[in-house]
Amino acid sequence: MHIVTIDGMKDLVRHIAVRHDHPLMIWGGFGIGKSEGVAQIARDLDAVLCDVRLSQYDSVDLRGVPLADRETQSTRWLQPEALPFVGNDLFPDDKIIVLFLDEMTSATISVQAAAYQLVNDRKVGEHMLKPNVRIVAASNRDGDRGVVNRQPMPLANRFVHCEMVPDVTAWIKHALDVGLPPIAAGFYQFRKDLLFTYDPSKPNPDKAIATPRTSEKAWRYYADPDLPIATKRAAMAGAVGQGVATEIWAFVDVWQDVIKLLPQILKNPQDAPIPKEPAMMWALSTYLAGEMTAKTAKAINAYGARLEQDHYVLMWTLAVRRDKALYATKEFIEYSKSAVTLFS
Repeated sequence: MHIVTIDGMKDLVRHIAVRHDHPLMIWGGFGIGKSEGVAQIARDLDAVLCDVRLSQYDSVDLRGVPLADRETQSTRWLQPEALPFVGNDLFPDDKIIVLFLDEMTSATISVQAAAYQLVNDRKVGEHMLKPNVRIVAASNRDGDRGVVNRQPMPLANRFVHCEMVPDVTAWIKHALDVGLPPIAAGFYQFRKDLLFTYDPSKPNPDKAIATPRTSEKAWRYYADPDLPIATKRAAMAGAVGQGVATEIWAFVDVWQDVIKLLPQILKNPQDAPIPKEPAMMWALSTYLAGEMTAKTAKAINAYGARLEQDHYVLMWTLAVRRDKALYATKEFIEYSKSAVTLFS
């Protein structure tokens, strides 16, 4: 099975599920953004997302409710409102509908059997899917210790399969887009291994582990000015685990030391000291990105040019992502002649 990041998964949804109309099955660990990634690509395509959590369904829920027809002396089935069948006016006919069958292998075997007809024949019983429906499914892997039933091979054979893995670069882009503090970007540039810490081989894994989902929660707690510090520490440890939370707070201490350098950098960028510790360097380039403005760009760029190339590039990449007005500065033009951004 091919391994993809969230960006690769979105491309598969766009081209294989939507453009080619071939059902796509996304496998991957929990909390890594499979569901959110599908929702994002649906928004990007201006498509309607029909999110169906199959683990919460019985097989009869997919077909609807039987109703006796006295005139014909037969039984007909009222179609469920939750699914985009022909005749269901709750769903449009003039734009793409992404039918997202989430938690597929957490469903019972009977529900998966009903889903087989839905995926293979685009219908359940007499109810046909609208022609503008495209099918995407997702599930945790067999070894993730979730509620997983083996997928029947006839159903599996109907899908194009991929396995999605966590991606630090994509998570950082998402974090900055949703307003998480820049220190989070610096932390995961320094400790990429702490974005996802689940190890299914451990006999008794911790309940609180770091995933892209819980990491976002933890940094939201960190950025909340109304949370008492003791509550903040407890909540962050409860989200990502005590070990990762301890590493975050150690990086916060480094961040505080970095802040003290800013006056020297702005006053005399050519002579201000450059730290040697790796943690300090990642924190510094990230912090300077957050402090970059049209007014401070000259001094910060002069100082940044003295850093190692990776840190100089990271500083500008994060800065222009935060404030696109910086693209027009003389300093960015000077920088762009000699560097390629990390995040295209």
